[in-house]
Amino acid sequence: MARKSRKDTLYQVSEATQKAEKYGYRAGLYGRISVETFEKIERDTIGTQMALLRDFAAVIPDLVVYDEYIDDDVTGTSFSRPEYERMMDDVESGKINCIIVKDLSRFARDHIGAGEYLEKIFPEKGIRFIAITDNIDTLKDDGGVIVPFKNIINERYAKESSIKLTQNFKTMQSEGLFCSSKPPYGYKRSEDDKHMFVVDEEAANVVKQIFEWYVSGVTKHKICRDLEEAGVMCPAKYAIYKGYSSKSEENIDNLYWNPEQIAKIVSMQQYCGDMVQNKAISTFLETGKKGSYRATDKSEWIIVENTHEAIVSREVFAQAQVIAARNVKKHHEKLKMNRTIKNPEYCLSGILKCAHCGANINVKRRVKNGVAEYWYVCPKHDGFGNARCEKSNLPFEETNQLIFTIIKRYMHSFLDTEELLEQMNNSNEAALQVRELNKQKSGISASLYRVREMKSNLYVDMREGLISEMDYAYLSKKYSEEQSMYERLLADIAKKLELFTVKKDTDASVTIRKFMKSKKLSKTMVDAFVSSIVVDNEGQFDVSLKIKDEYDELMKQLILRKGDLVNAG
Repeated sequence: MARKSRKDTLYQVSEATQKAEKYGYRAGLYGRISVETFEKIERDTIGTQMALLRDFAAVIPDLVVYDEYIDDDVTGTSFSRPEYERMMDDVESGKINCIIVKDLSRFARDHIGAGEYLEKIFPEKGIRFIAITDNIDTLKDDGGVIVPFKNIINERYAKESSIKLTQNFKTMQSEGLFCSSKPPYGYKRSEDDKHMFVVDEEAANVVKQIFEWYVSGVTKHKICRDLEEAGVMCPAKYAIYKGYSSKSEENIDNLYWNPEQIAKIVSMQQYCGDMVQNKAISTFLETGKKGSYRATDKSEWIIVENTHEAIVSREVFAQAQVIAARNVKKHHEKLKMNRTIKNPEYCLSGILKCAHCGANINVKRRVKNGVAEYWYVCPKHDGFGNARCEKSNLPFEETNQLIFTIIKRYMHSFLDTEELLEQMNNSNEAALQVRELNKQKSGISASLYRVREMKSNLYVDMREGLISEMDYAYLSKKYSEEQSMYERLLADIAKKLELFTVKKDTDASVTIRKFMKSKKLSKTMVDAFVSSIVVDNEGQFDVSLKIKDEYDELMKQLILRKGDLVNAG
């Protein structure tokens, strides 16, 4: 019987298995289940697939199973599959020279790509391919015309089934039946018909309030702040709270209202009682990737009017669209007008964080009379005020200058410490101390050598009867203790001698000299020296520098040199 080998596991193998590993085939068992809905209803599961492969491999005498490769919930129309790619890497590295699958459709539904592997690549590399239920074994037969023929059938089957599924969805959408995964915020699925939805009164009242504020001129940011201060949950948090969403509740506190959500809500025609679908279509057939979509043009949308209870009137919805279009036009005009303004380098982007909420602090710009002003803001405070974070704004240039001063101070201190240590090492006093330490080192090394020699001769002396077993045990312990003592002394001296050597051209010092002539803060300087910066509401900055460990080591060396430790030596 064939035996499955397990990586990083020690086990005993039979002579037959050893022979198979040396002369026979090292097989990879490959199983796959597709993402398509029509495949989900197949009785074939990944468990039954793999059991079939194991049973089949077990009766082949010259074959050993090297590993199993399982792509669960992955389409066969593309070769971009994690476990498939891992298997092919093992083929390239020579770890396996045989592939076993249930049938050709598990390996691939793309007949061109599959044909290239089965008719060209595998034969050139000496790879044996077995498709069990298709009765194909390239060791016995190359498959002839049946291989490309079956691949064409498999590929056509996948595409036709997917096309039929898409057509069925479009037919249902044209009839006003809901075909998406979840209804819009403000609605829930009908318990009587899953293709229809009914009003969720609690969320619907929020939607009505949002439209009322929006058409009365309240900005999206102000709407978000008012909702947060009122304790109203955003759609994602509400869905988790109500059990509409399967997402984890671990990060529920980090979900909050944002202007994009408001813009989406006031643009949804569904709130007028119309079913609007086909706003995005699957690109599964083109990419073979699960969950890949592209947005459709508005002319492709499928809209069926009056399919469910409206939350807002058509008049209010129309007013909201006029305001939204006006706001978009203003935004584009503003961008066009300010396009000639050159922004300064945002040196602290991704580095500067708020101590209150942990958010990355952003740069905000305001243009007045063609002049731009900049400052650092916490996005949660900027969007929601104190309801989310109490962090006040920071002046842009002053903050940059402060961080630049901190970095330069460390740079100068680092190089000054290096220079001071070098001067101390070149002094006559240091030369005398080094000479004395080396003299001690020589004496201790000689004593260590003598003790080791004496210890190594003890056993011979006992065997020749020169010392008793009791003496041997006593002296062996005594010499071991002396050996350990001398080794500790040598280690201490080595540490003291290291204090007289300054490592030149370290990564830190090379980086520092590269930026010594800098006159202002730059993004490259920040990336070279800073790990993170946290600022609190009092304007206190906690700057974590990448050169801190090297700097601390230099300062430690300086303190030890100035202290009594070296003099005591």
